[in-house]
Amino acid sequence: MKTLTVIALSLLVFILPAAARSAGVTTVTWHGHAAFSVKTPGGALLLIDPWLTNPKNPAAEPLAAAVGADYILITHGHQDHVGDAIAIGKKTGARLIAQYEVGTLLKAKGFPARQAGMDTLMNIGGEIILADGEVRVAMVPALHSGGMSDAGGGFSYAGTPCGYVITVTGGPTVYHAGDTGYSAEMAAIGRLYRPDLALLPVGGHFNMTARAAAMAAKDLGAKWTVPMHFATFPLLAATPDEFVRETKKRGTTAVVLRPGQSLKLMGAKLVR
Repeated sequence: MKTLTVIALSLLVFILPAAARSAGVTTVTWHGHAAFSVKTPGGALLLIDPWLTNPKNPAAEPLAAAVGADYILITHGHQDHVGDAIAIGKKTGARLIAQYEVGTLLKAKGFPARQAGMDTLMNIGGEIILADGEVRVAMVPALHSGGMSDAGGGFSYAGTPCGYVITVTGGPTVYHAGDTGYSAEMAAIGRLYRPDLALLPVGGHFNMTARAAAMAAKDLGAKWTVPMHFATFPLLAATPDEFVRETKKRGTTAVVLRPGQSLKLMGAKLVR
């Protein structure tokens, strides 16, 4: 009987951390422009397009949000999305998740090569498992361009831009669209991954307008959509107001954040 009790207690020790993790809170924070962080119930920290030093980030120490980062996800090779990735990678040891061409160029610019291997460099349609199985990341299409300048004034092709679908075990599925125009791919992403939360650019000029982003939100079927990539520069003069109006017309729900604000999700339910 004592042996059975010991076995049962051992099983509980093994099972309870996973159960607690799946029942926990996932925190999604907007740091301005297209920079977001995702903190999982298990404690993994993912940074997406980490231009934390962008002019809209109100934090006194913007790079403090990168402390403890485990993964850096880059949607495409433009500086306002690559942002502070190299500095963060050097400081934290975070692994780089990006398309192969983007990763290769970033390593040439100083991102630690040991943190950007073929196990995390990927391409559109691919999926990888991270954080001891707690997180699945899928790379999905985006309609945009990509390139990086070098110190000599040259410009290198940086692969095909992408978005990411991040699925947290026992938690939400989050879609970060990166920079993209509207396309029929939005409906396909919705059918394939059924995102709970979509992070969509609405600034126009370089990506979707607010109206087009509202159409994308409808196609995706996400429960909530957060507008991003607006008002950072004069050319991105759009506000989220039109996006909110257009989503209401289409029966979807927009959640407007200020830089520095977070959403907390318990499982796939919004608790803030």
